[in-house]
Amino acid sequence: MSRKKHKSIVIIASLAAAFFLCAYLIYQVYLVNSSPVTTQMALATEVYRTVDTMIYAVRDELPLSAQNSGYTIPLCADGEKIAKGDPVFAIFPNEQAAGAYSTYSELSEELAYYQKLAESTVSQYTDFDKLMADADQSVIDYAAAVYSGDLQLAQDKALDVREKITAQQNASGVTIDYTQIISSLESQRQAALAAAGQYQTVVSEESGYYVPSCDGLEGVVSYTDVADMSVSDIDSALALQPNEPAIATAGKLVRYFDWYFVCNIDVSYMGDLKVGQVKQVYLPYHSADVFSAEVYKINDTVDGKTAVVFHVKDMNADLASLRLEYASIRLESYSGYRIPNEAIRTVDGEKGVYILRDNLVSFRKIDILYSSDEFSVVGNNENKDGYIKLYDEVITEGTDLYNGKLIR
Repeated sequence: MSRKKHKSIVIIASLAAAFFLCAYLIYQVYLVNSSPVTTQMALATEVYRTVDTMIYAVRDELPLSAQNSGYTIPLCADGEKIAKGDPVFAIFPNEQAAGAYSTYSELSEELAYYQKLAESTVSQYTDFDKLMADADQSVIDYAAAVYSGDLQLAQDKALDVREKITAQQNASGVTIDYTQIISSLESQRQAALAAAGQYQTVVSEESGYYVPSCDGLEGVVSYTDVADMSVSDIDSALALQPNEPAIATAGKLVRYFDWYFVCNIDVSYMGDLKVGQVKQVYLPYHSADVFSAEVYKINDTVDGKTAVVFHVKDMNADLASLRLEYASIRLESYSGYRIPNEAIRTVDGEKGVYILRDNLVSFRKIDILYSSDEFSVVGNNENKDGYIKLYDEVITEGTDLYNGKLIR
């Protein structure tokens, strides 16, 4: 063999050796940085089994007449509790006067805010870190209120942000003189009140909760007869559409703290509903969100639907505005760890999952409380040996798994 040919063979062999060495090193890195299993952490969760239905709210409502000629301005907040004889709204001769009074009301709130600040003092020894944390939290709360779409809540949170930042300034030694601000607001306020001129105040003839709007369905379904509503009655109520009241109104008075809602529920769910039970009601498309309701009465069943009347012992601005709403009635709740169904296995007759800890595979038993098509909720058995625990890395994908297997 010639020297030239021999040199070529050596070069080729060296390149091949280098190639295989690189491939081996890459493979080793792959083994170190990859795992033949996929895991998901066991986290605490709460899920609900629900029945979804349309509900119709029934309250004892008294529309407040605004037959008087002129422009009306509410004198109390949405959902505010008022007593007999309290002023409810004011009537003005024209739009300009009504607008001036609205300005007067806004300036009064602003004035009260600055008067409160002027009267309060913040000690130089105040926990400044807590003030910072409170200010940061107020900003977060404001952003959440804006995101929720609740304008009144957002306005309240904006004032809270301003108050917390002012408290920070006071605590840091920044001196703020509110005298000029208060004097200016007082002057503007008095000018607005003078521009409003003479107006008529209308007082409430009964006590209750004020709601500044009417939907035209007040009293259409009798508050006193609601307990006896049938499937047909409820279907008729659910078919109603809000409309303009027959008379000019300035809102309404909800006369009682408690109220009802009615719905028709598929008969297959009736085993989960008994008179006297209290259920949580979730409103996915309404700001009222979640509230409690008692199963008050179960009436007739027609064509696979049962008429159910719920009693609610709560009232606020959000609940007072409910009428026709889509609702999820929570029949049962389950608290535990959410586990993907593909992770659940049966070993020696025991339901459980494999977990990965320190590269070792271990089998953990589970008690299944609830299952859906995609996941199961398993019980929290932290005090029992051999059961899954919070934050365990549950193996969701892997083959040839067994207790004590080492995963590289």
